Amino acid sequence: MQKALILGAISVAALSTPLAAQIKPLPANPLLKQPTIAVAPLGFAEVPSGVVLLPVTTGTGAQSTPAIPLRIRTTGGVGSVTLRIEVSGQNASRFSLIDPPAVTTVAGQTIVAGAASQPRSVAAQVEASPVNRLLKVSGSGAFPSVMPGDHQVTVIARESNGNEVRRSFTVRFARAAAKPALAATASPFKKVLIDRSAGLTPAQLAVVPSGEVAYVPFNEVTIRPASGSAIDWHPLDAGSEVICIYGSFRYACDLVTPPPSTALPTSLTVKVPDIGRGKSVRIVLAGPHGESNAASATIDSDITTTLRQPLATAQFGGKRSFDDLPAVGQTMLLNNGDTVKCDLPYLVWRDLSVGDKVFFKAPAGALPVSLNFAGDAKVRVVSVPRGQRMRNSGGAARLESDVPTGLTNFYVYDSTYSYSTQVGECAERRR
Repeated sequence: MQKALILGAISVAALSTPLAAQIKPLPANPLLKQPTIAVAPLGFAEVPSGVVLLPVTTGTGAQSTPAIPLRIRTTGGVGSVTLRIEVSGQNASRFSLIDPPAVTTVAGQTIVAGAASQPRSVAAQVEASPVNRLLKVSGSGAFPSVMPGDHQVTVIARESNGNEVRRSFTVRFARAAAKPALAATASPFKKVLIDRSAGLTPAQLAVVPSGEVAYVPFNEVTIRPASGSAIDWHPLDAGSEVICIYGSFRYACDLVTPPPSTALPTSLTVKVPDIGRGKSVRIVLAGPHGESNAASATIDSDITTTLRQPLATAQFGGKRSFDDLPAVGQTMLLNNGDTVKCDLPYLVWRDLSVGDKVFFKAPAGALPVSLNFAGDAKVRVVSVPRGQRMRNSGGAARLESDVPTGLTNFYVYDSTYSYSTQVGECAERRR
């Protein structure tokens, strides 16, 4: 009887204790790896880098549909992530972060507003949602009188625990908005100048114009846009220059007149010299957005001119041989005896012919136009160093005169020179 009562008491006590309290947990197994929640570190899935070129007038374009979308998107991080920017430069107020345009379609399919989102995993609930922004840069609307310099932009992402990640890049403004496109054919014009010897009067030049030498310092080659009214290029943009290409040789050329700083050029006229590397030239415009297509032209640096030369008294009396070449005035042309120098023009022989007669000069005081034939004496060409530079020593044509002895009059003869003008090549222009 007493034993039954004791068992009954134990059963009643067991029923009064909660079942959960009666279950003893199993001891932890040290061989089993406990599960952890992996969260990717905070970073950037998308952010500009290096140097970003923007047109100064339009910047990134309209806010709703930016022409140059500078996207910034974060990845990873804990909790929530915020974005901000720091900008150095005189136009920092033009920089701001904006929301990207709303996406209404994906792969051509309309997104239904209010559609139930998929359940997120435990890790996604801990990991921060990506932050998407666009960097907006407002344009100036017109070319400023002074272009803004480079702007250093630093994008800063910050997560809930205070950790920050930074990325920096440079924004550079340019007048040009894209790589220039040129019409394929350019228009050359031969620029002819006259080099005059100092000290000769107009009357002397009228009788003996040997002190006047024509030459071609360069061809003025005009290039135009392939379409539209302006060439999308400006010489004041960083890295901009005009390149003349002779075969495969690249050479920096100058503009006749640079365009104003406040507008893109409607056309450009380039100084294209004959540097002795051929007459076929292609012109390209190098700029911050890249190099244009080529505009082709054929330059002309050839001159044919007739000069009246005096015949010295020492050359009278039978056959006399002597040198002949134009008397360079040394004012703009390279002196015949000097070595070739950077950017200085010089003359190269093509051919020479002389008149059949020797002419008689009127006595002192007579008009320069009173010229008469003086018999049948002649001057003939013996040799011409074709293709060689005109030089006082070793670069002159050889002539022979046959003037009767005993004459004391002043004689002249007409030389018809055919030559080309070449310009000294500059090492610093080679590209």
